[in-house]
Amino acid sequence: MHPGIMNLTSLTALGAALTLAPVALAQCDFSVPPAALCNIDEFTGSDCANRDYADANGGCGTCGQLIQPAGDVVHGTFLQIHGTIGSYPVSTTAGLVAFRDLDWYMINVKAGGFLDISMVTAKADDSGPIGQSEVIVMRGGDCRAAQTVYSSVSSVCPNDGRVYLEPGEHLLVFGAPLEPNPPAQGPADFQWPCTSKYLVTLEFTAVIAPSCTTAAGACLTAHETPGCSDPACCSPVCGLDPACCEVAWDADCATSAATECDLFVHACSSPSGAPANDCILTPASITIGTSLTVDNSNAGTDGPIDVESPCQYACGKDLWYTVTAPSRGNMTLSLCAGASATDDSVIEVYALGSGTTTPTITPDFVEQLPSAFIGCRDDTCNPSQGGGPTTVYLPNCEENEHFLVRIGGWYDETTQGPESADEFSLTLVSTFERVIFDTGPQHSVKRSDTGDLVNLGLTSGCVNTTNAQRWLAQAFVMPPAETGFASWRVRKLVVKGFISTQYIPTTTHLAWTVWRRTGSNRPINGDQVQSGIVPLPTPYNETADDTGSLSTYEIPVDLLLEPGTYYLSVWGANTVSSPSGACDPASPAAFAWFVSAWGGQDQTSPGEAVPLSDSTGTYMWRSAMFPGTSVQGFLRVGSVTNHEPPCVTSDVAPYWLNTCFRIVAENGEIAQACPGDFNSDGQRDGGDLGQLLGAWGTTDPAINLTGDPVVDGADLGVFLTTFGVPCP
Repeated sequence: MHPGIMNLTSLTALGAALTLAPVALAQCDFSVPPAALCNIDEFTGSDCANRDYADANGGCGTCGQLIQPAGDVVHGTFLQIHGTIGSYPVSTTAGLVAFRDLDWYMINVKAGGFLDISMVTAKADDSGPIGQSEVIVMRGGDCRAAQTVYSSVSSVCPNDGRVYLEPGEHLLVFGAPLEPNPPAQGPADFQWPCTSKYLVTLEFTAVIAPSCTTAAGACLTAHETPGCSDPACCSPVCGLDPACCEVAWDADCATSAATECDLFVHACSSPSGAPANDCILTPASITIGTSLTVDNSNAGTDGPIDVESPCQYACGKDLWYTVTAPSRGNMTLSLCAGASATDDSVIEVYALGSGTTTPTITPDFVEQLPSAFIGCRDDTCNPSQGGGPTTVYLPNCEENEHFLVRIGGWYDETTQGPESADEFSLTLVSTFERVIFDTGPQHSVKRSDTGDLVNLGLTSGCVNTTNAQRWLAQAFVMPPAETGFASWRVRKLVVKGFISTQYIPTTTHLAWTVWRRTGSNRPINGDQVQSGIVPLPTPYNETADDTGSLSTYEIPVDLLLEPGTYYLSVWGANTVSSPSGACDPASPAAFAWFVSAWGGQDQTSPGEAVPLSDSTGTYMWRSAMFPGTSVQGFLRVGSVTNHEPPCVTSDVAPYWLNTCFRIVAENGEIAQACPGDFNSDGQRDGGDLGQLLGAWGTTDPAINLTGDPVVDGADLGVFLTTFGVPCP
């Protein structure tokens, strides 16, 4: 699945609708049955002083790493769970700070159905229920990626609700709203409510029927056979009316589906002279790298409009296209070439899945269109009014991954309808960047002193007036070249991190070096392949990353790399920096490079981070540290103060010390598979030195080894590191 896909399945809206009709399972009398499942982090004692704040069952909430298993859930399952919740104090430099005890459980739903939930609470002194209780249900067993399908914070006891759950792993979270920190001079009788008791009762009714298969008829259309093609919609409808799955999917079933499920009701009536791809069922194809004219002057509107659209921009007079990623990489679709100042276009993108052939768009798929939505862009083509090309960027595509693209005109839905949408004839330009190496997205790291999840970055650069230059060296691999080529031409380094506040605005550039790597040996000066420096790029977000802040920087390069193993260093620099990495210590600069790059066992496309580890544990290489350190060059670093691997450790170690980046490249050239062998004789010797000196001061790309504009001393320095070394 494409990392940018928003999993807007019909269950989100369905779950919200179902929670409006709770089923009361119990009164608010608190009595724990002997057979109830006990929370694993319970403790003996009457107050918080006897509690270890590092909650063993904290999930990804505050502290801890363990999510307690609660078993399989099948038709007729009756389960009761009890424990304690509330807030508790942690001593910090700012004084006592409130943290919240959340209890996490995992259930495995064997067949889709309704889960009835009832949560009762009691104060520690049994004087009555607590003020508010909280219940959260999430689809998926990985707390970093699970999607909330039900949430209830209620002052009513019991806190009751009902939610439909698909087959698979789900997380149940129980707690109470976080108490505020006590005032600096708080009341003497302030109490931390960390031993409030709860009892949760769960009852499950399976409603999956054999007729609910993707081969059944459309859910919004009556048909003589039972069931419909969207099991997530079919099952709850049949739960309300079993005849829909036992006799026929009649008009009442279709009406129920339209009411209960988040499906798209499609209708297409093309105007006279409309293009062949006016309707979603007959899309045209986009060929990557080939320009395409998009003319919507005679188009109708059959895509989602107004509040039905998952996009925030109203889109009318739309045309439909399909496009396929030719390999793993980043796709860009951009309009506005040849546009006038008034053209205002909208692009929406939907996921079609993967395969060797482009899927056929069927009515069943169209019904479920909202669940396939990825994202959209809207922009006027008039730069003088703050506009620019309407561009959709799809990072991290997989080979043969297919997309449905909708292009239409913007209109003001508050005063007009889709017939008023902008008309235009624009050029769609499609490009693709091939990703050769990708460490995977950035994930949060847990602080060991507080349990907070943070987006940890390790600083590289001239960090202050006294510390030496600090670099990280991160391992990567260039794979075997393709037939007919002996190297890869690297076009872009994509790094993920941030510029700390204290280094703004002095961090004006990013510098980089690629080093040859032998096994896990530390880099030395003679290992340098090429260095460069660029003005600080404008960062942007990627939805695959945990961080919600701007995090991704793209560094353009032109570098030939043979297949093999390398290190990459990237650091912050300032306006007086040079390609060698020198910086003015009076004007410190730094780039905090995100760590915790890993794919994990639950990812469909694991990252390619290269972990460095041995019998003593995980480590990384970091260059000369602080004044008074006699050892120069790269030093081994095996831990980071006050931080631990992320919330689930079984699938990340030893990757959590890896920084996040990817390498964008294309097929290279045979003649330059050996950097510095300018005359292609297999040697790097005096003949090549003569050619370099002959090109001194020019912009000859065949001689340039550093990626900066001019052949100069920097190129000579790189060349001399391999002088006399035969080509591989």
